[in-house]
Amino acid sequence: MWFGVALTILSLIICALGNPLSELHNSDVEIVESKYKFVEKALEISPRFEPTTYRLPNNSIPLNYDLVITTDIDKGLFDFSGVVKIHIRIVNESQEIILHYRQTTIDVINLFTADGTTIIAEALLYVQIPVYEFLVITLPRVYNPNDEVVLEIKYRGEHRADGGGFYRASYVNADLVSVWYATTQFEIDDARHAMPSYDEPGIRAPIQASIKHGRTYTAVSNMDVESITDDGDYVITRFFRTPSIQTYLLAFLVSDFDYVNATNTRIPQKIYARPERIARGYGDFAASVVGPILNGLEQHIGVDYPISKMDHAALNFFNFGAMENIGLITYIEDGLLYDPNTAQASQESRQRSITTLVAHEYVHQWFGNIVSPAWWQYVWLNEGFATLLQYYISDLVYPGMNYMNNFVTAAMPRAFSVDVLSLNSWAMNHYTEEPARLWDKFGGIGYQKSGCVLRMFQEVLTPATFAKGLNYYQNAMYMKAAIPDDLHEGLQRAYDEDYPGNNLNINELMHSWEDRPGYPMITVRLLNNNLVLSQRRYPGSAGEIYSVPITIATKSDPSFGRTTPLVWLHDEVDVFAPGQLNFASDDWIVLNLQQVGYYRVDYDTNLWRAIIRQLKENHSFIHPINRAVLQDEIYLALTDSTLNRVTASDCMDILTYFGKEDEPIAWSKANALITSFNNRLFGTSRYGNFLEFLREITTPHLNAIGYERIDFESSVTTSLRNSIKSWNCLALADPCLSNEYTKFLQFYNTNTSASFDYCHALRNVNGATYEALVNGVARDSSYVTRSNYLNNLGCSLNEEDLKKFLAITLDTTNVLTANERQNILVNTMGRSIIALDTTIQFIDANYAALTTLVSSFSNVLVSLAAFVNSDENVNKLEELISRALDSATFINPSQIRSVYVNNFKWQEDNFEAIDNWFTSLTTTTTTTAPTQPTQPTQPSQPTTPSSATSITLSFGISVACLTLSLSIS
Repeated sequence: MWFGVALTILSLIICALGNPLSELHNSDVEIVESKYKFVEKALEISPRFEPTTYRLPNNSIPLNYDLVITTDIDKGLFDFSGVVKIHIRIVNESQEIILHYRQTTIDVINLFTADGTTIIAEALLYVQIPVYEFLVITLPRVYNPNDEVVLEIKYRGEHRADGGGFYRASYVNADLVSVWYATTQFEIDDARHAMPSYDEPGIRAPIQASIKHGRTYTAVSNMDVESITDDGDYVITRFFRTPSIQTYLLAFLVSDFDYVNATNTRIPQKIYARPERIARGYGDFAASVVGPILNGLEQHIGVDYPISKMDHAALNFFNFGAMENIGLITYIEDGLLYDPNTAQASQESRQRSITTLVAHEYVHQWFGNIVSPAWWQYVWLNEGFATLLQYYISDLVYPGMNYMNNFVTAAMPRAFSVDVLSLNSWAMNHYTEEPARLWDKFGGIGYQKSGCVLRMFQEVLTPATFAKGLNYYQNAMYMKAAIPDDLHEGLQRAYDEDYPGNNLNINELMHSWEDRPGYPMITVRLLNNNLVLSQRRYPGSAGEIYSVPITIATKSDPSFGRTTPLVWLHDEVDVFAPGQLNFASDDWIVLNLQQVGYYRVDYDTNLWRAIIRQLKENHSFIHPINRAVLQDEIYLALTDSTLNRVTASDCMDILTYFGKEDEPIAWSKANALITSFNNRLFGTSRYGNFLEFLREITTPHLNAIGYERIDFESSVTTSLRNSIKSWNCLALADPCLSNEYTKFLQFYNTNTSASFDYCHALRNVNGATYEALVNGVARDSSYVTRSNYLNNLGCSLNEEDLKKFLAITLDTTNVLTANERQNILVNTMGRSIIALDTTIQFIDANYAALTTLVSSFSNVLVSLAAFVNSDENVNKLEELISRALDSATFINPSQIRSVYVNNFKWQEDNFEAIDNWFTSLTTTTTTTAPTQPTQPTQPSQPTTPSSATSITLSFGISVACLTLSLSIS
């Protein structure tokens, strides 16, 4: 027997020498002695397995799993043990079965006949290859295709602390006692931590799970409970067998959680959470939406949810927003639970967030669970559909709530922002298998871009035909693993039935998007009375050519509801005569109606000015979504020299109609443009005019709808107020600032809940109250809403108060961290002209101390450079740079200078146009910004639009960067 083991070791050494990958990891290979009979003979004829891929060889497949797992988590013990029996069918002649494992100790592996009653061999020989996480099991003989056996594997593991696999978590209950629970997160590849298995998305089998646990705890899994039996100090909860599923969808929760039953639902649904959260009604809102969302999806897709219950568990420790395990969806607590006593202003936002997250996970029950991707390269078949339908279904179930507008403002900007980055942009079908790279598939390409491409084809085919095609796809691939061509086939079948003789090859069209990275920029020009359309991958000029569905509205034919394509742009350039697309040479022209296409549009200068004229004359001729998108596109045209250039005065001109714009989606998209002007004009001779302009376009709306939400007002009104009020307060409109100050006093004096903007509220706080707040954040790390005060006390317009606030950064006896000291400087300097001047003086006077007290003095100067728009402040900043270099303080002078040089470059390119635009205004008088009582001679303007809730962005440049790179939820 020992001779046989020696032969095994020798063969592994030979394999390692012949396989470079094995050579890198041969020290990780473990040899485990076999005790079954005839082992020497088995070793003589068994081929050695030499992995060169992370994929299983698929020489066998699972038919079903029976799992019994034991946990003592109720006692605060973290070890678990398991026994899994896997019924296996041999696919290719083999003497080995290869499974996945992770961080488990294998005790013994036994082999049984297919019926599981007769043992064939005990203690099989196995090899563990950690780098691939392969468990290679040698069988006593060669098995032929279609032979069936049962493997019994006994093993041990530990509940992990990192939120992966079968992991542990705890919460502190009302008695201040830590309570432990155990739960799972198996996607992408952590099911192998809970049991050795075929842990790939394209390999499916039914699973019957039993959990042995403490009597005081409850076990929940994917399926209903079949039985609960006593076993000494334990109970064994046995669940019904699942349908054929991927291992990553298996889930358990062993806890003392309580639940509330869902209402208005076809099947039983429960919301699980900590007992006190359930008692306070935190799960009630979720319980009211899970039923309608399920019903809406079943009706839309035409395929029933496949099992008899659904549980939703809210976890205080969870690394993701949610996980779509069939029958047991897990969520981070804030994603599912909702405090019914939440301030009224933020109630709707929380409810919308919960609704769309629940919808996202429910969409996965069809796209991901009923039909799974054959491999992770096709994860967009899961996540793209979930991203699209979470908004689409919410919109169907709750009409009038405009959920699809959120798709335009959240999903599409996120997709665009990721898809322009060369390092993060790859094709939707891009292949990878390395574990560290698999998570990259779960990003903006797999979610948002894929959702946008699917939405585009939803409109190409029409929503009704698209839904019909999804029904065909789901039925054809029911409980199977799919590739994109399977989806294309279902869509083609539906389209051919509804539109016979269409000559549309959906497979070719969709592959032009799935197999290419990036997205196209469509350039629109009028040339000799013809419309010239050209495309290029944006940015740059890469050679990708996409099949682009073109939708168009013109002054002659303003049909913005027509979102099916009039023509396709298959080539780099195409020319269309007026008769083809119904336009006149002097028309305004808008492409990509309601932005259903995944592309951007670059209009020539004359077309831009025709669009602006229409918006100023009667903006309602153009659809609200396109009015919003135009704000994005004109801002891009201003900032990107590779596009048809517009002037800064064109961009100011397009904002003038916003005094009549009552659609929140358009206001949300104007943020980047307004923020850019706010930052670039800060400290210049026209900043006062700009703030006056902001007051003029925002005040009429607030006069009409009020500064605070009223009962039963529409969601559109609430969203509009939230979009406008921050700009009105930024422009120092007295009623707006007074409103925020009043709400702050209510909160401060009575400690009652109130929703207000800290920055705008603190503009008017001074004297003893201001000093008390400064002392509180400096001396008490648990001070109520401390972070909000630290970020916003710099909004004061009183120079002496600002000096007191900045001074706490020098006190080494207080509780401030180095990062907090730095953030005080950074978050103060951009709040107003007086704040900028005071901060510069403070840094200059306390230079030596600050270089040792803040976490990065270089970053302080980089932030300061963002607000430098005058020669005087450039000189002051350069003096600080020189002092830092002379004293060997680490800074990055080139980075600092590049920021303010960029500011001055913008001034050089655009300020004259802005100056002339303000001069040409006849409807307003050039004014300075309003003064404050504490500074009667100094106009002091904030530079950062704050949110209408309780959190304020740090400084103006932050908003610009966030809007450019995220522009999303």
